[in-house]
Amino acid sequence: MNRVPRPAAAALAAGVLWLTTACGEDRSDPKYGSPAEPTAAEPTGADDRAVTEAQARAALITDEDLPGQWSPADDGGTPAGRMLRGKAGAAACHDLISGLRDNDVVGPGSGATADRTFRGGDSTLSYQVAAYQEEAAVQGLERIKRLPAKCDDFTLTDAHGHRATAQVTGVSLPDTGDDSAGVRMVLDTEVEGLAATLTLEVAAVRVGPNVLTVVNGGLDGADEEATRTAVDTGTDRLREVMDGGTPRSTPGEFD
Repeated sequence: MNRVPRPAAAALAAGVLWLTTACGEDRSDPKYGSPAEPTAAEPTGADDRAVTEAQARAALITDEDLPGQWSPADDGGTPAGRMLRGKAGAAACHDLISGLRDNDVVGPGSGATADRTFRGGDSTLSYQVAAYQEEAAVQGLERIKRLPAKCDDFTLTDAHGHRATAQVTGVSLPDTGDDSAGVRMVLDTEVEGLAATLTLEVAAVRVGPNVLTVVNGGLDGADEEATRTAVDTGTDRLREVMDGGTPRSTPGEFD
């Protein structure tokens, strides 16, 4: 079976970029453009550890925190999210696909949220910090931990009867945060009659009622080092913000 040629691969990679930026990016840093309007009200729950909008933005990583050649990405990709369209038979697998499509693999937050997206070659890394009710955050990570058992091999079927096969396995993450969960999904499908494989790593770390989420990958695979670095550095930033500090600005962050 023929593989997707380079121009088509680039277009599909742009689709993955569009997919992971569907909920918008944080633009508060001059490097990332003009400030965005807040997407959620300041959390009003009883847990004062939940981050505010300003804290969520401050806890975001930058491209300078990532290994290799990553750069800030805008949301101008073409909507080739068809690679993740369709329904899976098992509810847990369908929820994973929906979460990847909607950028809420842990589940919808209950308070502040901020996002930032990076591009490296044909790969995209989406990073999010969000406030939850703590019990919802705990349950969200438990669902991710169960995915390798529930979705080790499943099929997506779209409205036209086209099928794609997917496998989910666990991934090892740095020992950080109050809890963490990570999986890798490999999706084998066809686009315009050509074989295409999409690989995504999903990592989530909980610190109190707050969760940072990383979705990393593309048609060239997923860079495990980038995922682990984002998790490690991001957790340190989130803890510092929750303790009332301001994370150190990395070189070029405010250029």
